[in-house]
Amino acid sequence: MDNLALSTQKACNALINAGLTEDGILGNASNAATANLIAKLQNIFSQKNYTWGTNNLIGIRMSDVYTNEFTDYGAIITDTKLIAYPKSTKPGLTYLNHPDNAAGCACLKEGQYVGMWNFVDAYGGWTGDPYMQQVGNCTVYREVNHGDSINRSSLINTGVFGINFHTWKNFNSNLVQNLSAGCQVMDENVLVGELLPYIQQTFKGTQTTYTLLHINDFNVSA
Repeated sequence: MDNLALSTQKACNALINAGLTEDGILGNASNAATANLIAKLQNIFSQKNYTWGTNNLIGIRMSDVYTNEFTDYGAIITDTKLIAYPKSTKPGLTYLNHPDNAAGCACLKEGQYVGMWNFVDAYGGWTGDPYMQQVGNCTVYREVNHGDSINRSSLINTGVFGINFHTWKNFNSNLVQNLSAGCQVMDENVLVGELLPYIQQTFKGTQTTYTLLHINDFNVSA
């Protein structure tokens, strides 16, 4: 079974009610569903006046709840291909409970952030693995004394805060914990074991735009 194929099927079912059998095999039905999901995403981008590029790096926040798990989705989309994977778009409980910034723990606000990241294709450094490093502005909520969900009335900051796209060397856990103080994160098996070739091929050598959407943008029926 192909794990990325399985997570892509799960994303299609969650985002457009595709009704796919989640077997990790991308057959005709799955290919049709991914095409429909691409069309849906293009429509959302158009409604929000976002730029749809040849290659797109997208996050989809599945709820405002601080689950401390990888319960959101990311997607890499080229001209005709969509790959979805599990990630967290929200900080883990370690930094929510003990912010490393006096203004509060960062939680990335939905939006399109042009030229937000550069891909660092090297092992070692602070993560131990290749990662996307923030080089362009983004906007974050600052959580102080957090509740169960994102406080959308909290302080908002815009700037460069080290909101990266990463994992850590040997990080393979179901819980986010201290992996994120606002970064977009996933476990090492997903990023390095599965996604890395696609990232290298698609985003290496370019300043990468990141678009964070919310499940409410999809108008999914229960």
